[in-house]
Amino acid sequence: MIAQLQAIPRPLHLRDPLLIMVDQEGGQVKRVSGAPNSSARQMGARGAAYSREQGRLTARNLRGLGINVDLAPVLDVARP
Repeated sequence: MIAQLQAIPRPLHLRDPLLIMVDQEGGQVKRVSGAPNSSARQMGARGAAYSREQGRLTARNLRGLGINVDLAPVLDVARP
């Protein structure tokens, strides 16, 4: 369906793709299949390199589905 929406002809001055958004955070909030399962708490415990890799995996997964915007937070604060 996303590919069909992106293929709809638009005026020449509107060449950018449609923004297809999802709130894919990982952990308990998992909107699409195939995305990493790591929570913010797990990523914080494992460090920056692991967190960056989880971000890359999430981006690759969403891009493969045609989703080009992730509305997930860039910063989480763990609650006790």
